[in-house]
Amino acid sequence: MTLLPSKYDLTNAISPNLDRHLIIPLLEFLSHKQIYKEDEVRQAKLNLLNFTNMMDFAMEIFTTLNGEERIPEEMQIKREDLLRKLRDLQEESEPILRVLGDPEVARQIQNSRDPFLLLEDLTEKHGLPRDTPAMLYNFAKFQYECGLYQGSSEYLYYYRFLVSPEDKNYLSSIWGKLASEILMQNFDAALEELIRLKEYIDNLSTFQSPLNALQERTCFIHWSLFVYFNHPKGRDLLVETFLHQPQYLNAIQTTCPHILRYLTTAVIMNKSNRRTVLKDLVRVIQQESYAYKDPITEFIEHLYANFDFDAAQKKLRECREVILHDFFLVALLDDFIENARLMIFETFCRIHECISIKMLAEKLNMSISDAEKWIVNLIRAARLDAKIDSSAKLICVEPCRKKVKCGHYCPNLCGDPCIMPSDCLICNKIKEEKDKSEKETRKRQLETYQEIAQQKALEYRNETTRFKVSGLDPSSSVFVDVRDKVLKYFQPAHSWHPEVTSVQEVFNANLLEAFYLCQTNLFEPSTSREKFHGTNTEACENIITNGFRLPRNDGQQRMFGFGIYFATDSSKSAQQIYTKGSNMLILCDVLLGKEMKVSTPQYTMNYNTIKSLGYYSLFAPRDTKSAGGVLFDEFVIYDPRQAYPRYIINFKATQMGVPLGSILSAKFQKYEIYPSRYFNPSNELDYHFRVAEAQFRRLCQNRDVIKVTYVRNPALESQFLETSKQFAAKYGAGAEEANPILAFHGTPIEKNIESILKNNFQRSYIKRTAYGHGHYFSEFPETALGYAGSVKALILCKILAGRSQDVTGNTLLTNGYDSLRVKKDAFGRGTMIIIDNEKQILPQYRDRDDRDRDDRDRDDRDRDDRDRDDRDRDDRDRDDRDRDDRDRDDRDRDDRDRDDRDRDDRDRDDRDRDDRDRDDRDRDDRDRDDRDRDDRDRDDRDRDDRDRDDRDRG
Repeated sequence: MTLLPSKYDLTNAISPNLDRHLIIPLLEFLSHKQIYKEDEVRQAKLNLLNFTNMMDFAMEIFTTLNGEERIPEEMQIKREDLLRKLRDLQEESEPILRVLGDPEVARQIQNSRDPFLLLEDLTEKHGLPRDTPAMLYNFAKFQYECGLYQGSSEYLYYYRFLVSPEDKNYLSSIWGKLASEILMQNFDAALEELIRLKEYIDNLSTFQSPLNALQERTCFIHWSLFVYFNHPKGRDLLVETFLHQPQYLNAIQTTCPHILRYLTTAVIMNKSNRRTVLKDLVRVIQQESYAYKDPITEFIEHLYANFDFDAAQKKLRECREVILHDFFLVALLDDFIENARLMIFETFCRIHECISIKMLAEKLNMSISDAEKWIVNLIRAARLDAKIDSSAKLICVEPCRKKVKCGHYCPNLCGDPCIMPSDCLICNKIKEEKDKSEKETRKRQLETYQEIAQQKALEYRNETTRFKVSGLDPSSSVFVDVRDKVLKYFQPAHSWHPEVTSVQEVFNANLLEAFYLCQTNLFEPSTSREKFHGTNTEACENIITNGFRLPRNDGQQRMFGFGIYFATDSSKSAQQIYTKGSNMLILCDVLLGKEMKVSTPQYTMNYNTIKSLGYYSLFAPRDTKSAGGVLFDEFVIYDPRQAYPRYIINFKATQMGVPLGSILSAKFQKYEIYPSRYFNPSNELDYHFRVAEAQFRRLCQNRDVIKVTYVRNPALESQFLETSKQFAAKYGAGAEEANPILAFHGTPIEKNIESILKNNFQRSYIKRTAYGHGHYFSEFPETALGYAGSVKALILCKILAGRSQDVTGNTLLTNGYDSLRVKKDAFGRGTMIIIDNEKQILPQYRDRDDRDRDDRDRDDRDRDDRDRDDRDRDDRDRDDRDRDDRDRDDRDRDDRDRDDRDRDDRDRDDRDRDDRDRDDRDRDDRDRDDRDRDDRDRDDRDRDDRDRDDRDRG
């Protein structure tokens, strides 16, 4: 069956969504294939060219159409006007191009982040006019209309550096550069522009009407066909975009269902994940069959929806004609037929246990011998567990139809044991690709960090000021930030109440150079983090002058070896054992790199050991003391260059002006305390806020305390004190069972909180008995908040838990125990503590929280965002450089290819000429042989006539 090619030609459907210049290659293809009358195609070209500035091409088409007829005068006048305008624009833009072509300016443009500052700088230093972007855009547009796509692409490249994405012509410039790259057949660059265009359209769609967004996506879909079917990665991207992104699938179903031909072809050609997308494709084809169908879509529908192999084979034969006359698909014909046959074979294998080779040959439109060879090669290439009975001409195969736990189909035959998820080839391939991608990403990050660090090291090497220590103004923001870090990151357990008296900023060019050079050698990309270090006065002077030094091996054991120790909490570094009474802290920038996390002592750790293990620092996390670790975080480095002393902090350790609980009163009183940037050690209320906040934040680090209500209740305090004495007599003074613990209680009723603070907990109000009778507390604020409802407030109480009985269900308190404990952790903290005796409870604070992130997390995220932006910017710059290199390589390759084609054309012409000469000689030889044969036949007839005459006379 031979189709009328124009029946399935999509040029009329595609052209309205393309630029005029992109339609011309389609018309050239139609002319070559002779699908329509040649004069009709030429007239269509001429009508199209009349709306462009490609007058030479238009005049050539006119001459071909009209023979010797004189070219219209208006065309000649338009050509002269265009040439004059082109010369004027070239003269106008020549100074701009001379500046932009300067290598130093080119580097400045590529490294610039702000187009407005860049344009301002170029205007001041090089005299560029302020309307340079508009001039570049207009000249690029004019060159594009003239068919000068290389120049248009270059001008648009510079234009985008000088304007922001909000510029009114920015989107148009992306379309223009994409079209230029397509028409120059630079498909690597075209793919980058296509991705940029898609991101811009998707972002823009949130601000424009649905109709405009639909029109933009429809044009994008049609333009993308040029790229997707000419780039090695294009068909995979086509499937991902058109089938798996709802906004583009919706555009196809709404405005251009004919694109299903190309989506179907891409799926058929996609061997890697064809099976995973076929179900979605068949569904879409069936939904849109009323609006559009052709042999390619019908082939899939018959094969996978109707399982009609005869109809599928019939449509496959028609597909050949469709593809031969499709501009985008013609180069894929052989691969398409091969993959389609493979799909027929696979479908047969899934349905039939034994298949007749003769029947399969008919389905594949092949001879029996060719079909058998094709199947043998397929089984060998795909490593299928199939058998061929040559005598019976049968293929015996029945694949396993079960899915492994990972979700992929088992590749074994039916009856064989299914593979383990760890043996799944698809999963392993996905994992390999993911690992490879992550490795490449980490490598790029490392290169970026190294480049930045090397640049900074060079800057400090050339710095004229080598050393300087400057005191900070107490009213400056830097001073306030440093002081807040000291006062915020402290632990009440250290009983340290500082007042920051002064802060000095250190600048040491030698240490900074060494610091950044060290950063280039880290195993993994890393930024610096601020940590505290406590030391005495003499050591501090040496550190800021000459840098840190590793401790000498004096025979004493150190918990984590001979390294330099840092802490997150200022109160830990400020302990007397470290400062020796100097009242000085150093806030340092520390390069931690890849951290080795430990919870036990590492007495022999040193630089060589930790580096051989692939780490650059050691991290001992808090709350590991029970396992032999530490109570609060510690960080240790073994290379002094990894730390830079940034600030020297002088503090005054103050005593509380009065002992805790000294606000004497004979009646119940409440004090509302709000967070403050300033800490007055002599103010007892400040101390109470810090205690309540620290207890809350230590165990619930993702929330903020916005108010603390401190309660004085002399009656309850006296009662609690008496109970404390009883516990001390029972368990011994100083015993853990005799000491109070801080625990939270949550209630959803506001008035209950006031009642508890005034009158303590009452047995008559006990309602919860899930784990036993009593009042329920938790040492974890998150647990207590679950019972607070919308109140967002907790009561922080001192409780005498005494000896706790661990329970898992409703239990009566056993004699000898003072409380019930539910789900204790490694440190003995209970998810719930149940107290039956109100005298063991002293409600003391009311905490109110409202915010979901603490300042430390916010600072870390901001710093990470800035680092990520810097990395992304550097990646884009490197990608731009790589793209320029690829463009240059592509141009060189195109030149070589053009030379090769010219040489091949000359060789072919020579061969054709030789063939014609040989044919002429052969024809002459045949003519001469024919004449000789005719002469011989004539002589034979004459001789026979004479012989016959002689016989008659005789």
